[in-house]
Amino acid sequence: MKTSFPKLIVALDMEGQAPAKALVKRLGKTVSCYKVGMKLFTRYGPDLIKWLHGQKKQTFLDLKFHDIPNTVAEACREACRLKVTMLTLHTSGGSEMMQAAAKAIKEEASLKKIKAPKLLGVTVLTSLRDLSEVGVRRSIKNQVNSLAALAYQAGLDGVVCSPLEIKAIRQSLGKKALIVTPGV
Repeated sequence: MKTSFPKLIVALDMEGQAPAKALVKRLGKTVSCYKVGMKLFTRYGPDLIKWLHGQKKQTFLDLKFHDIPNTVAEACREACRLKVTMLTLHTSGGSEMMQAAAKAIKEEASLKKIKAPKLLGVTVLTSLRDLSEVGVRRSIKNQVNSLAALAYQAGLDGVVCSPLEIKAIRQSLGKKALIVTPGV
């Protein structure tokens, strides 16, 4: 399986496993990485990830973990065991949660002698228009930048963000941080 970081990731946000598999087969070698989100993973779980790996594809497990540090760390260990290429968690879970996740992934990858998945933080969901609704008084831009910096300091590899936020995050985190943006 190709191990370089993919430039294009296709989301398998569809109604079932059959259409997802058909899309992967139709795209063939054109696409090397696929995103599996909550809906498909909840229904088909690790079997879909394993099938994608059998097709020599990289996997982006987009489950946006957010819980107490130990629970998120253990979920990240399981994702690491699945040999996903990258996975997500919510940065609003705080430094302790993110540090526990990063540590768990490194430990598990070392124990299993596999490549550690890239851990990406989700800052502010693009569906949120008014952060005061959830008790945040900052602007969305300031909250995104603050959480992105917190994520990187906590040991995450990068963030998932809106294309409109790339420039500010790149300036803040530098060239080594991974930035993944959803297609529009």
